[in-house]
Amino acid sequence: GMGADADVTPQLRVLSNISKLNFVNTSSLSALRNQAVTSTDLGVDLSIGAQYRPFMTQNVVLNASAAALLPGKGLKQLYDEDKRGAQYSILVNLLLTY
Repeated sequence: GMGADADVTPQLRVLSNISKLNFVNTSSLSALRNQAVTSTDLGVDLSIGAQYRPFMTQNVVLNASAAALLPGKGLKQLYDEDKRGAQYSILVNLLLTY
């Protein structure tokens, strides 16, 4: 995988990441699922996020991120992803410390 963090301002940090996901060996997975999994390719994970600290301290921190998993052949074999396509995730949280 590969990623980068950029401090845009003292209050704002932007983060990004891309990762290629693979199984090393699918034999135990095939046994657990009782289904043949021949491909080791899980897919590609893409994510981007931002961290905002309005007072330049850790007292108030707002985090937001979005991610997508673009399924590979192995994940499609496991979960029939041809019918659903990419999987998405969005997260927002606010940390308050005093």
